[in-house]
Amino acid sequence: MKTSFYRFKTGLYTAVQSFSLAWSHKELFAYALCASGFSFLVTVGLYNLLNISYPNEISVSHLLKEALCAINPSCSQELGNTIILALTSFIVLAITNFFWVAMFHHAGHILAGEKRSFFESISNIGPKIPLILAWAAIALCIEQLTIMINRFSSKTLAFVSLLLFFSVHFVTFFVLPVIAYTNKNVKGVIILSFTVAKNRFIEILGGGTWFTIIAGLFFIPMALFWEYWHMTDLSAPWFKNGIVLLMALVAQLGIRIFIGTSFALFKGLIYSDYHRKNPPLEELYKFPWPQM
Repeated sequence: MKTSFYRFKTGLYTAVQSFSLAWSHKELFAYALCASGFSFLVTVGLYNLLNISYPNEISVSHLLKEALCAINPSCSQELGNTIILALTSFIVLAITNFFWVAMFHHAGHILAGEKRSFFESISNIGPKIPLILAWAAIALCIEQLTIMINRFSSKTLAFVSLLLFFSVHFVTFFVLPVIAYTNKNVKGVIILSFTVAKNRFIEILGGGTWFTIIAGLFFIPMALFWEYWHMTDLSAPWFKNGIVLLMALVAQLGIRIFIGTSFALFKGLIYSDYHRKNPPLEELYKFPWPQM
């Protein structure tokens, strides 16, 4: 029987391996880049181009009010802001999840020694779109429920909100790989995700430790850079020129894409290990992922 320390070390090694896989197959970065780019365009399109102010948060009371205002032409000009925020959040989640599911599909073929293009992977995920949309709606509702609970001043409710946040993320940790590699419905996807997460909890902790260290090493210096950027005196215009700003933004985006893709591959490798030992009969895609 494997000890907890061995399993923790296995998760740590798998996380390191995911960085190597991401670097060796840079074509996988295209999915994260597209997810960020299309999400940005959706936000710009619905707010800047439509000249609608961006509300700070989704409010259930505002949603109800705006729903009633839809049949009342005397409502204020702010009609629809909260609805558009909810719609934007939903679309961004759906777009992001779509490209990540496509990335899992592409990665599986790469590691099976098969060649797949970006557009082939995108087209193969087409039948999964209804499931991806359903999961985006569920994820958005859960996120807003957590935010709503966290608004209360009660320490107990704040603790409940924190507990709910971690519990939901743990249960749904493998939702996207399961969507990519199985033919289950929403309920089946969530159940299998929870089963894998529960079975590989120690490995997740090991990999999470690695990603926390790496994220800190990259993003703490970036945070200090932006803090210095805002505090720098105007007597140093060379520091605030467009080239430096553009380089900083590109570097930050590149780091986020690299770490995000590596983290997604980590999920795929952990899931593949579980699948190799517990192969479901109804699986659509069966990839011989590398042994961990």
